Amino acid sequence: MPARNLVLSVALLCAFATVVHAQKEKKLRRDPRRITAEEIAAKQTAQTAYDLVQALRPTWLSSRGATTILLEETGISVYVDGTKRGSIDELRSIPRDQVQEMRFLSATDAATRYGLNNQSGAIEVTTKRG
Repeated sequence: MPARNLVLSVALLCAFATVVHAQKEKKLRRDPRRITAEEIAAKQTAQTAYDLVQALRPTWLSSRGATTILLEETGISVYVDGTKRGSIDELRSIPRDQVQEMRFLSATDAATRYGLNNQSGAIEVTTKRG
């Protein structure tokens, strides 16, 4: 009987580990085109919107696969609450505490939303209001 109990215990432990792993994987999935309020709140070391992007979605800071090009060179536009603010440098002037959410828009999505002057895409920043 002890061997049967051991097998049952191991089976239950494996089942539990599988469930815990599945829940952990679900929590780790993030939208690659969006930085949420929860992620921003958890990233206390970031001081600016630029720091948040650098820490949470560094791929927003590169272009075209293995060749890394900083956004200053690619012309990605920054929009804050729907208004164009300029280039990536604008993210450095926005304190983390003011940011509610950020989204990355592809060139096509940015052109559809904001016009053709967004050939390299755009980053939308939604600030906290009130």
